[in-house]
Amino acid sequence: VRTARIEGTVGTPPGVPSSSVDLLITTAGMSVASAPGMMMTFNRVRPDAEGKFSYPGMAPGKYTINARVGNQGLWANADVIADGENISGVRLDLAPGLTLSGSITAAGAGQPPDLTQARLSLPPAGGAPIIISMTAGGGGEGRIVGLSDAKIGADGRFTMPNVTPGKYTLDARLPGGWALKSARIGGKDVLDFPLEV
Repeated sequence: VRTARIEGTVGTPPGVPSSSVDLLITTAGMSVASAPGMMMTFNRVRPDAEGKFSYPGMAPGKYTINARVGNQGLWANADVIADGENISGVRLDLAPGLTLSGSITAAGAGQPPDLTQARLSLPPAGGAPIIISMTAGGGGEGRIVGLSDAKIGADGRFTMPNVTPGKYTLDARLPGGWALKSARIGGKDVLDFPLEV
């Protein structure tokens, strides 16, 4: 079958160079998260100084182009359908990451746990791949989105910034022998089903 070349441009906010953007093309519907510090090379490109990028030799199919900027939480996605004809004019304009907020409550007998010592994590659901970036600042230090950024108050309220779109599993590690019973968003328990951001 004939393959296609997919070409486009990435738009970045002021002060963010195009060379800092990681692009990864995946099969449409595949969930991704971002984490600086390592590298995943499959179908990964970098835009040039003008933000232009190209994916040659793409077989027919439905794809999603994912753009991320290291630990800044910037993201953009674009869906494309390759059918053997070259595709041009794909545009990805980076936007800030999203914020997940909520609260942890403890219900049961015994001394309530110190919720400030709880750890929240958002690993990709279903063993989905993680987009890896080499562009983290601070000497290459990085973090997995949602793993260590949640700030939890004594009242159990938390905020998790820079979450990029994808399907996740919400998990919590609680001190003092306490365990997570449920994680509800809009009445749906996301311990049983993926959380789609």
